Amino acid sequence: MKTKATFEQRRRIIDFARLVTSGSDEEFAARAGGFLDLDAFARFLAGEVLLSSYDSVLALGQNFYMYLDPGSNKLGFIPWDLDSAWGDF
Repeated sequence: MKTKATFEQRRRIIDFARLVTSGSDEEFAARAGGFLDLDAFARFLAGEVLLSSYDSVLALGQNFYMYLDPGSNKLGFIPWDLDSAWGDF
């Protein structure tokens, strides 16, 4: 965490982590929209695909920031460390 989080915010992150790591496919499909801004997440993933970075969340599961929007209480993603983008890995 880069900021001081409330108990509820920490609980939200933990609940999402548990859903991603332990939830069934059906449970994830049913609950993901409650945790993620799905339109923004789709744009994030489209950008990752366009950049063809083999050092990204899609390949190695790294080089992104995840943040909890205090207004919507949903998680967002920001790409990070794009020095290997455009297939330069």
